[in-house]
Amino acid sequence: MLTRRTRSECKERGLMEGKSYFSPKGYELYRAPWHPEGRMSGYVLKHRIICESVLKKQLPKDVVIHHTDRNSSNNSNSNLIVCQDSAYHSLLHAREKALKECGNANWRKCAFCGQWDDPINDMYISKENHRRAWHRKCKNKDERDRRKARKLIKTTRLKDD
Repeated sequence: MLTRRTRSECKERGLMEGKSYFSPKGYELYRAPWHPEGRMSGYVLKHRIICESVLKKQLPKDVVIHHTDRNSSNNSNSNLIVCQDSAYHSLLHAREKALKECGNANWRKCAFCGQWDDPINDMYISKENHRRAWHRKCKNKDERDRRKARKLIKTTRLKDD
């Protein structure tokens, strides 16, 4: 089993620390072969190292770091938010989108009619995917339309036979 080297072992072996490059998605990767979250090449996402240095502790594996300006190469302290998991990170993106589209971060977009509305107004929010929401009347109309379409297809098949 491969194990991570400590900082002192890396210095003794002459492994370079501090080299960095940008990934195709625009994230800066920093050479830190001692870091437990590092890839086999020894590189770690730089925003992760920055957050850990500010908090003075190592972040758990399932933590996701959000860039508030959506610029993946902007790793300034004021631009980074530590999210406890990917679900919370998705919620941040959903609220940002709602605020931009309709002016209210709490509103949701109906998956069927496309209108933004307050979840209090007879909207259902999916339990599996909290980003998906719909008006009950829109969902019911969609189901009625699908049943009619299936019935129509059945009757045309019977006529053809």
